Amino acid sequence: DRDRDHAEDIFVVDAAGCEPVRLTPGGGACTLPAWSPDGQTIAYLGYADAEDAPRNSRLWLVPAVGGTPHCLTMGFD
Repeated sequence: DRDRDHAEDIFVVDAAGCEPVRLTPGGGACTLPAWSPDGQTIAYLGYADAEDAPRNSRLWLVPAVGGTPHCLTMGFD
């Protein structure tokens, strides 16, 4: 069913050529990632459930080393 959903994830790869590390939990849609100026955080647009589309995109932040993404715009419609 991969061709019927909009699931996307964000990965980082060390410049030295290590294995990719997935930063997002999977199952959602993640687009337009952008690094923070200090390199500690990645902002992206998306929504948590790719199969529940269409949705308004939300603004999310995730630590560049991995962790739980945090939605900054959940209260906005």
